[in-house]
Amino acid sequence: MADVKLKNGYVRIANTLLDQLFLREFTLKQIRVILLIIRLSYGYNKKYAIIKPKSRFDLANIHKQDINKTLKSLINKKVLLNVDVDSYSINKDFDVWEIPYNKFYNEKNFIDVQALQFTREILTNKVSETLTLECAKNLPKNIKSKQNTYLEVSETLTKNEKKYVNHLLAQGKNPDNESNSTLTKDIIKDNIKTYIKHTYIGGENKKSKSKIDPYFNNPIADYFKSEYKRISKKDDCYLDNSKLNELLEISADYPTFKEQLPEILEKFFKITFPSGNKPSTKWLIIDGNWSGILNGEYDQYITDTTQEKEKEIDGWTL
Repeated sequence: MADVKLKNGYVRIANTLLDQLFLREFTLKQIRVILLIIRLSYGYNKKYAIIKPKSRFDLANIHKQDINKTLKSLINKKVLLNVDVDSYSINKDFDVWEIPYNKFYNEKNFIDVQALQFTREILTNKVSETLTLECAKNLPKNIKSKQNTYLEVSETLTKNEKKYVNHLLAQGKNPDNESNSTLTKDIIKDNIKTYIKHTYIGGENKKSKSKIDPYFNNPIADYFKSEYKRISKKDDCYLDNSKLNELLEISADYPTFKEQLPEILEKFFKITFPSGNKPSTKWLIIDGNWSGILNGEYDQYITDTTQEKEKEIDGWTL
């Protein structure tokens, strides 16, 4: 029997990135090349794979005459990055990929089929804890500061938990796998973000006339935009709904995030990757690379474009 235990190694890849590999119109050769690079990079907890000589791409069942053509097409379409000679990485910013989605892709259908993986038995034990943590972070501050902090929250969650479980199960049933199904907290978290957004962030606080909306009453987003404009000297900073909600989560999880934001953005705008590409706000916020910037992970890619400081010689400024 094949030995497929995780202790022998595994590839850690974000679901959103993995999704793109079957939702896009890749050719079979392109998919094989991408999978080989993922295996030799993420499979070794690295950001890029070293493959030399180039003929070794034949491991992915690519004829030697097709290797250059396939690699060139993926690099030109911004799916792969040629980090260095014989070094390749996946461009995680799939928003810039120039590979179209397949003609059968439908976002609603994809959400529906994901919902089929949930069962009542699993959700009953998992959803309550996850909903409590996620929803509490997005509740108005004046509720969280009360003495009976979670009293109102608990009453609301008791109703919403049942509604959410029923909502998932209404998408479809999977009786054959109910006894074997497993569900991680992270998977639940990803799937209930939309639900929470409508229940709390977009809802109305009974004790206040103001609405909690990530587009308007989002102080961390407003601060992010102001610092972004100040440092980049650009007139605008567009943040879509996913980035606005992510900023709310980050600021709730990391209280010092706001204080460190100027430092993060200062470095962010100085980063240039070997391919010549500049990082995007999605890379910074959604992919969570702001923490890597703080711990110096990307210092090697920083190019200081500031003017040289004035030199002082013998007390005279030149």
